[in-house]
Amino acid sequence: MTSVGEKEEKANTIQPPILCFYHLQCGLIHPPSWPFKYFMVLIDASSRWSYVCLLSSRDMTFAKFLAQIIKLRAQFPDYTIKKIRLDNVYEFSCESFNNYCMSIGITVEH
Repeated sequence: MTSVGEKEEKANTIQPPILCFYHLQCGLIHPPSWPFKYFMVLIDASSRWSYVCLLSSRDMTFAKFLAQIIKLRAQFPDYTIKKIRLDNVYEFSCESFNNYCMSIGITVEH
């Protein structure tokens, strides 16, 4: 059993952000919301932090994902993204995506 002081201490500690993207999902918005036709969702496995990005075309998916990775790495330099789990999203099955992730130490699971 934890004491009140321990609970307050746990509540005041900052959880490490984004160590593993639990789910990376892309999909079609129906009906389209001009100029956006697609969406992308990133969810962290441990904290359940989520990020939704609206896209005008599927070609933007890889660029938006890389931009978000760069922002997170700049904002939290002490924590690294270790793993990404994908649900067979076509945009992330290319070799350039896998090579980029390998070069910065991220494991990709399909």
